[in-house]
Amino acid sequence: DTQVLVSFFNRALSPLVEKLLVEAIAQRAGRERVRALRSRVTVKHVGALRRVEPESFDGVFVDEAQDMDARALAMLHALVRPHVAQDGKPVRCLQLFMDDSQNVYGQVPIDALKEQLPEGLSFRGRTRILKETFRATRDILDVAFNVVLDPLRQHGTSDPGMRE
Repeated sequence: DTQVLVSFFNRALSPLVEKLLVEAIAQRAGRERVRALRSRVTVKHVGALRRVEPESFDGVFVDEAQDMDARALAMLHALVRPHVAQDGKPVRCLQLFMDDSQNVYGQVPIDALKEQLPEGLSFRGRTRILKETFRATRDILDVAFNVVLDPLRQHGTSDPGMRE
């Protein structure tokens, strides 16, 4: 009876998330269970969640968290039902997936938002920093860095706007 939310920032991701979700369920639970298990997962763009009741889900998975502001993150946090942990404290299953290097909408980095977030929304715990990209080969990244950093000074841009 667990209810889960999968949310994201870019509306164009909806078909891909849906496809990957069905494939993952089929792979792990078998094709015959896809419909039953899929019915327990809500897939929605973060902007479409404004009218959802607080504490509606047992777990919330958020993709592209780097593109969300403090208000959106606080709203997503409020959608998770608290569960009592082994130490007796309430916890919420909120999983944020983010890549600060893909912050194409210019949001404030998530570390800078900490003061604006609800007290229970913490970034402590299991954090994994991935050091390998699966989107581009080393050759593509070499070209991209050389164009942006302009080592031959061909483009006359003193500050390329790239973070180290």
